[in-house]
Formats: sequence, C-alpha cells, structure tokens
Amino acid sequence: MNLRHTLHNQRGMTMVEIILVIVILGIMIAVGAQFLFQSAEVDQQHSERVDRVTRAYVAMEIVVRELRIADPASIAIAGNNFSFDKQFGYPQDPATNNINYTYSPGAQTLQRNGGATTTIAENMSAFSITDNGGWYTLSMTLSGPVSGNFTLTSAVRPRTLS
Repeated sequence: MNLRHTLHNQRGMTMVEIILVIVILGIMIAVGAQFLFQSAEVDQQHSERVDRVTRAYVAMEIVVRELRIADPASIAIAGNNFSFDKQFGYPQDPATNNINYTYSPGAQTLQRNGGATTTIAENMSAFSITDNGGWYTLSMTLSGPVSGNFTLTSAVRPRTLS
C-alpha cells in the first residue's frame, strides 16, 4: 500500500463515530443542565432565607426597641398579644399610650396598633412573648415556601428612666 492510498481512506468519520460523539455530548449537556438547575434552586433558597432572616431581624428589632422604652408597670401580655405605654415618644412616632402588638395565626401577621396600624411581619407561623420577672423573651418564626422556617429569639428588659 502506498501512503497516498492510506490517507485517502482515512479522511472522514464513520456514522458510528458521529453518533457516538452526539450521544456523549448529549450526556455531558444533560449533566451540565442538571448542575445548573440545582445551582439555581440553591440560589433561590439562599435568597429566600436571607430575605426571611432580614425580615425577622427587622421585626424583632422594632418590637425590642419599643419594649425597651415601655413603662414596665403598663406591660400586659394576653396569650401571644401584648400592650404597653411608652415612657416617651419619638418624633416620627409620638404615640405613647395603648401600644398593642397583635399576632394573628390565621393571617400569619404581627401588627402594631397605636397611632397607626402597621404590619410588622408577614408569613409568621408562630409568635410568643413571656414575662421572666421583668425580662421579656420574644420568639418569632417566619416561614418560607421553599426553604422552611426560621426562628429568632430575643430578650429585652424595659429601661427605667428617672
């Protein structure tokens, strides 16, 4: 056999080789797509978790700050609801009397009434407040459809101003 005849026979690829390459590429693309879909799902769960943590933190901070300036003698707890009078108002919220926080399990909201009604937190699957002898323990659980529940607990003691 001469060299020219050998090169002439090896120019193209057979149909079996082409199909084999297509099958291998298809498998690689399927695995890559699955990896991308899983990454997108993890990213969505992470984003929702960060949003839920931020909402829980802000809601807890609002309640804790108000309880910190509450008149200790005026704090009344009834189940998961509580009310109090503040020792002083803020320029942006001058209301000092009859501040009420109401947890609605059906609506999954925590609302503040006093001056104006404001929804403090949504998608709240649980809320509790307990009096521990002048210290108040708050616990709230926010739920998310993708990544489950997040519970935040804090304690606060009202300041006594002289």
